[in-house]
Amino acid sequence: MHIQNPTLKPKDIQGGFEAALLKKNKYKGILLDDPQLLEHLDSELQQGNGTSKVYPFARKKDGAYSGGRAASLVTNDQLERLLQHNSQLIIAAAEAIFAGEIQLNPIRLNDKTTALQYSPYLSIMQFDAMLAENAYRDLPPLSAKQVLDLLKTQKGGENHE
Repeated sequence: MHIQNPTLKPKDIQGGFEAALLKKNKYKGILLDDPQLLEHLDSELQQGNGTSKVYPFARKKDGAYSGGRAASLVTNDQLERLLQHNSQLIIAAAEAIFAGEIQLNPIRLNDKTTALQYSPYLSIMQFDAMLAENAYRDLPPLSAKQVLDLLKTQKGGENHE
């Protein structure tokens, strides 16, 4: 988890300073859909229902957990698919580098957010989109559910869930 030192505006702290800090530092990512794990992550939700102030999940009245709109809760099989796909991408990148392919082609989402936007190495990379040899790779905006479904179909439609 990345802890930030956010800048808060006066309107942000109307509900309380601690609540505003928790909201700004809320974890963005995926969690394993394991009730025992989730119960221990946020002790405030052990007895009742509601939304976690720190993690992207909520506990329903019936005691079940939900990842909400972000679909932040994944099963063991989905996590394994994500990790396996990530490993394959790392291996493919290493093979491409060893084969001499070193061109800069950072990703771009929605024609505005790029992988270089917050990189501390921007000046070292010397990426200039105006040069013919430097081009962005546009990625389609996919939801978490779309990514998980795509990985599931790529792996031959295995269904262990």
